[in-house]
Amino acid sequence: NKFLLINAEKIVIASGGRTLRPVFKKNYLPGIVSRELYLKKLKKKFNRVIVLGFSNISIRTALNAEKSVIIYPKGVKPIFSKFYLEKAEEKGIQIAEGDIIDVKKEKDKIKVITEKEEFDGNLIVFSTVKQPRLEIAYNLGLNYKFNKTLHIYQPLEDEKIKVVGGSLGLSNDF
Repeated sequence: NKFLLINAEKIVIASGGRTLRPVFKKNYLPGIVSRELYLKKLKKKFNRVIVLGFSNISIRTALNAEKSVIIYPKGVKPIFSKFYLEKAEEKGIQIAEGDIIDVKKEKDKIKVITEKEEFDGNLIVFSTVKQPRLEIAYNLGLNYKFNKTLHIYQPLEDEKIKVVGGSLGLSNDF
């Protein structure tokens, strides 16, 4: 229960980011996991995955499965590099745009229904850009803005406080 007060000319915030579960109907069902959990514990067990995301991280996730599809939200411009698009094409990974209308779980099968198509797999993996931890920056008086490209909130720096790494939404997954 002690506080240490320090005066500084400049402060660097490097508080990291976190993967947030995408919002859609039935996103709480078993069989919907983060990229981190899939890669660390589940990639050998599940070989048909439906990946949710819109960046190279999504393709890198999908490359680990025998069969995969990537779904990115309607109206979101994907930020895939030419290199990873070629890798996805070589592996036969389908990339589709669509908002998730429903998810159905039956034994070891999970189905994603969009307004255009239905996709079957045995696991849904959300592989999204990590949301910066805004609490520290906000408590230091920094405002934040919504980055329309990355679909995350990012703290706004000032002349005395610099924000780096995961606190900006940057990831070592690239």
